[in-house]
Amino acid sequence: MKTSLRSLLVAWLTMLAVSMANGALREFVYAPYLNATAAQQLSTFIGALLLGIVIHRHTQRHPFPSARAAFGSRLVSVKPGML
Repeated sequence: MKTSLRSLLVAWLTMLAVSMANGALREFVYAPYLNATAAQQLSTFIGALLLGIVIHRHTQRHPFPSARAAFGSRLVSVKPGML
């Protein structure tokens, strides 16, 4: 099954919304009660968890056709010089 551009756009926009909501949650809910470092660490943990859930759900609905395709998609996202 080929992943459509529309499904990728929906996944990307969902991740954007989750990231923005996580930032708002940090600023308005727990930043007033925690110091800056603790608020940032908690936000990073929650953000990684939520983004992991979004990515997992997307890959369950739109799986890669092969391990080679999955690896190839990772190579596209790696910046030159990081290999």
